[in-house]
Amino acid sequence: MKKTYFLLLLLATCLGAFAQGVKTKGFAVMQPGFDFQAYEFTRHACTDNEIQLDVLYCGICHSDLHEAHEDWWPEHYPLVPGHEIVGRVVRVGKDVTRFKVGDYAGVGCIVNSCRTCGYCLHDRQQYCQKMVATYNSVDYYYGDEAQQGGYCGKGVSTVQRVKKEFVGIIVY
Repeated sequence: MKKTYFLLLLLATCLGAFAQGVKTKGFAVMQPGFDFQAYEFTRHACTDNEIQLDVLYCGICHSDLHEAHEDWWPEHYPLVPGHEIVGRVVRVGKDVTRFKVGDYAGVGCIVNSCRTCGYCLHDRQQYCQKMVATYNSVDYYYGDEAQQGGYCGKGVSTVQRVKKEFVGIIVY
């Protein structure tokens, strides 16, 4: 696979509906290393307080490479890395007020947390025991589904869904 600093996704029509899972494609490693291959998976449908993005760009961070290579701890495979995501909003849950379809949005390294513990109440969600990372994480709030990131490529359609509280500036 050709190495690049950014992977571009052609804007594609969103697959799925609010009540159904969303079929998604990305690039995954199936075991430790850098042998990325096309991978199809299903994300849960956009809920009332989430937005769903068509991923346009996803940066490659050194942490993505460390996780793909399993340098830090045991990983969950298949693994679709990518947590510096920029995309276009294609669905908006009914409780979301800051975004509308067609807006651009960024996603960092966290997509959900309990929002009730002491850490969350003091804007320290990264320490929450039920924090959900953008990838290589268990989504405690959706049946322990495996959370996958934003790596995709030209002609590959992928979507990312994220809680409204975790959408915004990813680089300052």
